[in-house]
Amino acid sequence: MKDKILKLCRRMRNATKTDLLQIAEIEPNVLETVLMYLLDEKLLEEKNGSYFPIDKKELTEIPRIELRSLPLMIQCHSPETIDLIIRGFCEKIGCQKMCNIANVSTSTITAFYNEFRKLIYERQNNNLLNNYFINPKQCRYRQFFDIFGFFYIYNKNIYISKRPLRAPFENDCTKTDISNLKKVYSFIRRNIEKHKGNKVRLHYKIAEYIWRREQDFTTLYKDIKSLIA
Repeated sequence: MKDKILKLCRRMRNATKTDLLQIAEIEPNVLETVLMYLLDEKLLEEKNGSYFPIDKKELTEIPRIELRSLPLMIQCHSPETIDLIIRGFCEKIGCQKMCNIANVSTSTITAFYNEFRKLIYERQNNNLLNNYFINPKQCRYRQFFDIFGFFYIYNKNIYISKRPLRAPFENDCTKTDISNLKKVYSFIRRNIEKHKGNKVRLHYKIAEYIWRREQDFTTLYKDIKSLIA
């Protein structure tokens, strides 16, 4: 939905809410929430009631490891090696040990693991936004190390966000929502705070542990295979 609105704004260059409502055919409150998100993400700017796309040039101080392209990484290794790395990730085998098993460098294993976590986070973030735009809910925030994570609950599913989302009006969480979050939060905290290194790319790792919870190896393995296909 956000991509649709952003694409329309790029095509029209100076779209108004009236323009977007007529073309996108969505409810006014949904459009309002989507526009607030795009403004917060600095993908749009608003001037005198019109919305303009912002062209982002972001290659500033990005860690070298994050500049690697997953498709290119996959091309550089055999299917057997990729399969071993996926299995190692799903079994939670550490990078140092996995590099010996797969016969590749530690930095390669780290890069693959980071890309898997990024895919998991991005998918759950898209699912969160799709739910939030239709039914905005208040978040529940928790602190890990000195960083905050913002949690949302929809249909017993827990989602993590790097920042709180905004909408003109938000519904309260139900008692069931809060109860479900408490169970998942205890599991996440136990795993995240085992290692100080989890502070790096914290929100990706929180998304990973939500993804792992109560899932067996076969389910996790098939899911990663489908994510990178």
